[in-house]
Amino acid sequence: MTTFFWPYDGNTVAIAGSFNDWRPQTLNKGPKGFYITIDLPPGNHQYKFVVDNRRWCFDVMRPVTVDDSGNRNNTVVVGGKQKQSQQKEQKEQKEQKEQKEEKPAEEAAPVATKGKGKGGQQQQQQKQAKQPKQAKKQKEEEGVGEEEGEDEATRSKRVSDIAKNIISTVKSYQVPFYVGDVDCKDSVEDVLAVATHFQTELPSIGCMFLSGGVASFIVAAVVPPEKITYITAVEWVTAALSVVPNPPNPTGSDSFAHAVVAADPDKGIFPIKLKDLSRGPTFGLMRKRGLVQEEESDDEMYFLE
Repeated sequence: MTTFFWPYDGNTVAIAGSFNDWRPQTLNKGPKGFYITIDLPPGNHQYKFVVDNRRWCFDVMRPVTVDDSGNRNNTVVVGGKQKQSQQKEQKEQKEQKEQKEEKPAEEAAPVATKGKGKGGQQQQQQKQAKQPKQAKKQKEEEGVGEEEGEDEATRSKRVSDIAKNIISTVKSYQVPFYVGDVDCKDSVEDVLAVATHFQTELPSIGCMFLSGGVASFIVAAVVPPEKITYITAVEWVTAALSVVPNPPNPTGSDSFAHAVVAADPDKGIFPIKLKDLSRGPTFGLMRKRGLVQEEESDDEMYFLE
């Protein structure tokens, strides 16, 4: 089964390709765009998206080919080498998971304590017991969110799981840039940790992370150094903040930037709403920079590289 996804604008979107005799099939509309899953036979297939029943478009974020007539179409390969590659990747992920599951058992070995006899052990235990409380107090003073009753190990695993989910999604889409939602419970620290995980695992892909909780709207972006000539992390975050009245300036660099907007109902600032609204100007900047550029020709619209 192959899933096709259209994350851009449009009231209705369909897909037409060599696999359905170029007869448009309507996509389903979801919270993050339009999508459809089709059971394709093995082989190389070409396709385009039909937006609002009149614009034939291809997605610059996906593989593009030029047919014998000079038309630019998206292309997807089903089966063959692609299937072997997917199986290899799944095998590697399984092995990595097994290794990580074995690791805690090794780390559980007894740790030598300083001091002699019960006195030394008691002092060490008291010191270890104070550390989580001190860390929690420090987080509260710094305004860093943390789920109630959550220790550092639990938090670390939760953040890692969020990062793994978005990394897996981006890998499946095979795109050079991606905009995704992350549920980090108003924690700037967690959003930045997810962004750091992503940057480590997929250093050649740019990604924007949007988090809208009860107390704050958090946006972060990572852009590979080789792609900052197209768009910088600061510019990307600034575009997302354009939906905010009197927006703050992003913190960071061309490759890694973020910003936080506190909720203010009296001023109509609602984090969850801002998260949804910010996607429009985010993709708008990408179009303006030529990442998703529209060009009218014979009632067709092309998405160019």
